[in-house]
Amino acid sequence: MTAGAAAVVIVAAVVVAGMHGSSRPTVVAAPETSTQQTVTVTSTVPPPTDPSSGPSPSDSDSSDLSTASSAAGSSDSDSDSASDALSDAEALAQLQSDRSTDLAEISLDGDWDAQVASQYVGVVDSSIQPGPMSATDILNYSNSFADNPSYGSLVRVVAQNDFGQISSDPRQVWITLVDLQATTESAVQSWCEANFPQRGTALEEKCVPRQMLPPYQ
Repeated sequence: MTAGAAAVVIVAAVVVAGMHGSSRPTVVAAPETSTQQTVTVTSTVPPPTDPSSGPSPSDSDSSDLSTASSAAGSSDSDSDSASDALSDAEALAQLQSDRSTDLAEISLDGDWDAQVASQYVGVVDSSIQPGPMSATDILNYSNSFADNPSYGSLVRVVAQNDFGQISSDPRQVWITLVDLQATTESAVQSWCEANFPQRGTALEEKCVPRQMLPPYQ
């Protein structure tokens, strides 16, 4: 075998090895002889796999996370709704707390305030709701006056026997007042007529003047 033929055989062997070992282009130089030869062989990189030929793992994971997130969101929403609802015991405790705070704000000096609510647990007032009122219902109804932008800052919650003539009724009657501190009963009556649409007996059931005196028998 001549030196040129041997060089060609060596080059072919190296090229075959390069094609199996790497996808990069391979360049092989023959050893120097009296006649120098250089052979260059370029391998072809196989085309990428068509992404449409099968499902994408990332898409599948994203879908699963979206489903899990929706389920978790629904659970959180239900939990938030449950936490927003007060039990009757909690509502009663809140009424007691409001009463303690508001008694310090009221002056029992003979001025006149507007009584806008008077309820006890179990009372039925069809003008408010069809069934008996719970402590939660009473608290919510009282808070509806406290949320009024015109006079909400003047709303106070007390008990029936915290002022005026003491009642022998053993039930705890919750009174919601608007602390107008008016000097006359007629001034409060005018305020009631200006803030409530009812008239006559219907107005008396919604808003009535009350004189703020220390408790007496």
